[in-house]
Amino acid sequence: MKSYAWEKRDFLKKFHRCGKSQELHLIESCDKDEVLAISEVIDNVVNNPESLTTRQRQRLKKHKKLYLKVIDKKTDWKVKKKLLIAELKKHKRRQKKNPQQKGRGLPAIIAGLSAGLPLLWDFAKNTFGSSSK
Repeated sequence: MKSYAWEKRDFLKKFHRCGKSQELHLIESCDKDEVLAISEVIDNVVNNPESLTTRQRQRLKKHKKLYLKVIDKKTDWKVKKKLLIAELKKHKRRQKKNPQQKGRGLPAIIAGLSAGLPLLWDFAKNTFGSSSK
């Protein structure tokens, strides 16, 4: 089984650490594997909410429709990319109107990645790593 998140972990770390002004640029320059890695992380966080705090879960509920579209296996990666770009642009427009507004959905997912990365690491080690006898 190919894990896009595991293969693109350097990109995901870079995305997690980048500033607000760079997020849109990174998403716009993503290729297929990077978009699918983001989709896989969103899927892991949505389907395994135990690793999130109550506050993170509340913030993610606002963006549930977007996440369900992004994690849908039938959705083409180009459509997923457009959805992510539209979400970031929508947030930028809203932020100009109300500079005190908080609660962006995609970075909240990536923040959840830091909680889910050890689980992914253990899964990959158990599945792929320890095959020596």
